[in-house]
Amino acid sequence: LLFNHPSVSPTSAGKMTETMLLFAAVAFAVVAQSLASPSTCDNSTFPVDVSNIEVLGLQEAKQGHGSYTACQQACCSTENCNLYQYALVSPAHPVGSCWIGINVKTVKQQPQKGWQGRAFGIVPPPPPPPP
Repeated sequence: LLFNHPSVSPTSAGKMTETMLLFAAVAFAVVAQSLASPSTCDNSTFPVDVSNIEVLGLQEAKQGHGSYTACQQACCSTENCNLYQYALVSPAHPVGSCWIGINVKTVKQQPQKGWQGRAFGIVPPPPPPPP
């Protein structure tokens, strides 16, 4: 209706259409991003504890190096990541490194202290055998 108004020229109507399309594209991108990454990224996002075991077959996430929280955030910002582990102290190595799993369903593991991590959508690993 606005475009049929006598005060709106065809040129300004075209610019308004371009502006509205650009606004719609930006709005769509914002909604798509909010659907792609959870708004909450904390232990409740990852209910399964995978600490003090080394989960095998993960990929290094350099953007998560340096802190447990950075590692958790690296997983949250990586599409289909459902498991992360951070090498907190030795013998986990290299200390300060972050490792993530994409679409992990089952866990191949070996007991090793020093790893801190969490997961969702996997069968919880059995507890490590007693020493």
